[in-house]
Amino acid sequence: MTGVLLRADAVLTAHDGELLHDAGVLIAAGRIVAVGPVAELARRAVRVIDAGGVLMPGMVDAHSHLRGMPLTAQGIDPAPLEAWICALSAMTALPTRDDVLVATGDLLQTGVTTVQGMLHTFADAAEYAQLCADAADGAVASGIRAVLITGFTDRAERAPEPAEGAWALPEPVTHALDVDDFVRLDVGAPHPRISWGTGPVAAQWAGDHALAAIRDAAGDRRIHTHLHESPLQRTWLRGLPAPIDRLDAAGLLGERTSAAHAVHLTDAELRRVRDSGAALVHCPVSNRDLRVGSARVARWRRLGIPAALGIDSQGDGAPDMFDVMREALHTASVLGEPLEPADVLAMATTGGAAAVGDPRLGRLVPGAPADIVGLNLPAAADLAAQIDTIVAHGSRADVRHVWVDGRAVVLEWLAVADVKGARARLTTELDRDTAARAARLRALRPIVDAVTALAAVDS
Repeated sequence: MTGVLLRADAVLTAHDGELLHDAGVLIAAGRIVAVGPVAELARRAVRVIDAGGVLMPGMVDAHSHLRGMPLTAQGIDPAPLEAWICALSAMTALPTRDDVLVATGDLLQTGVTTVQGMLHTFADAAEYAQLCADAADGAVASGIRAVLITGFTDRAERAPEPAEGAWALPEPVTHALDVDDFVRLDVGAPHPRISWGTGPVAAQWAGDHALAAIRDAAGDRRIHTHLHESPLQRTWLRGLPAPIDRLDAAGLLGERTSAAHAVHLTDAELRRVRDSGAALVHCPVSNRDLRVGSARVARWRRLGIPAALGIDSQGDGAPDMFDVMREALHTASVLGEPLEPADVLAMATTGGAAAVGDPRLGRLVPGAPADIVGLNLPAAADLAAQIDTIVAHGSRADVRHVWVDGRAVVLEWLAVADVKGARARLTTELDRDTAARAARLRALRPIVDAVTALAAVDS
């Protein structure tokens, strides 16, 4: 078999694999055919692409909300989780296809080749179906591999139940969609790089009937949710069991499940997660910005829980998975439970593969999808030194080339898709709504301040 040979100064096959010098990856029909010395593979290649630097496996953002523009561009700054959620109601509605195209194009430019993105709306079934179609269209246009999650809520999104005292200030959500219509959503035609999952956005924002209906309708799809993100979310529905207990009782905690954040799980609850086969997604930048605490990721890994990384559409600029890896190292060190660079690279690759249910990802080995990142970084002497270089010094500015399914989606630091045009359209929409959005934010300020104070007392 012949194919295209991607040649580099070094090829890092996996976080626990090999570092090969003057090596390459031979690809054909979207798959990796062989990995090895250039001298051996060149004879089998019909074309050789000199990628320079280092080739590594594509990374996985295992928890995203697929926002193309940072929320700070909308005037929504980081705040304690519950207050921040209230502020989200001031957001300018943006065209979904462009939003997702920009978000996924930006992810590709930081070496993320697969994303797990949660979709959610309070609109009716027709609008939700259109949201799904537009999101899939945007992801297809960028060239990324995506697991798109249809999320559902039907209660207590902005305040606990019962919402007593000042907690009654946030305006309740009006739901145009019930769970029976939600589970019948038409997500459109299949695509080889797009798969679909579902789940409650969080168990504390869904009733028991909703959890059971999602379980019954899920089939073999992935389940994804937020789990115990802040201390308050554990007792959000007063008098009911904790979210992890309700997920488990509903049959939504298992091998097809991944859960984001998981900051406030006890040791016993972590063992239940391990025994269920579920994966957890660490979102260190979001956890820091929304002031929810630090997840005990070293503990997850010691227990054998599959652990991934999520960017969570947080930050005030373009996403950078290398920054997320470094923040994971930092927060673990502050907790006194340090991680190694190879640990966080594993979370960004094979751990992400586990979280999205595709064990083929995260390694450059024959038969795997040709999801490959070319870094403009120097080759190191050995595997450990190369991982140290990538994690300590890498950035999105070092991502020179990216291939997904063997197709170039980033060339010479630029996304192949028209991300620039989509970004301009998003900026125009934000500019048009500047005054009205500012008015909405001013009206919400007393509520956001009150909830900030309540969250500080109740946490």
